[in-house]
Amino acid sequence: MRALRFLLVSTILWGGARADSQVVVRVDSGVPTRQIPYPRTKEDSSQFPALVASLRFDSTLGAADEQRLMVIDTSGRHYGPLARIEPESGSYLLTEPQLAEGRIIARIHSERRYDKLGLDPGWNWWWVDKRGGRSHTDWRSVFITSRGRKSVRRLDVSKYDHQWKQAIARFLWREKDEGTWGTCGGKCCSSY
Repeated sequence: MRALRFLLVSTILWGGARADSQVVVRVDSGVPTRQIPYPRTKEDSSQFPALVASLRFDSTLGAADEQRLMVIDTSGRHYGPLARIEPESGSYLLTEPQLAEGRIIARIHSERRYDKLGLDPGWNWWWVDKRGGRSHTDWRSVFITSRGRKSVRRLDVSKYDHQWKQAIARFLWREKDEGTWGTCGGKCCSSY
């Protein structure tokens, strides 16, 4: 029994961790992401970083993702800035009405500007709501920088047949496009 306990404890404490890795404590609040007002004015935008500081993001790789983003220009395809996307810990618990009224589902840190997603250096936030299009009934993604700049993109919301057990966020690459993917309630949200 003692040997089994040692094996279990050592696996939990040291299993799979590289010597140079950072220890990160995963925080799952067990409650859906709380409502933060959408920054409509310059004044709202200046207060936005302080408001999102009250949210909890999961920095554990596996739930989060880190990679170089792809840049396509006249010289071809090449690696761009290193970026990290971290899900908001309660984003997987959102109901569809909560998601439709608007929520932050992830934050993204970029080492430099990345125009494809409208990211600035430093922290940026991924907001989703159902206020897009002319009828304001289409889903949309809004990438919001710490300076208040916004990049609006279409959001695809697809059904997931199982219940999520945690929040997850990823960068995704399609043949001609870089995008984001994340859990949003019982669904999957992706933006390209």
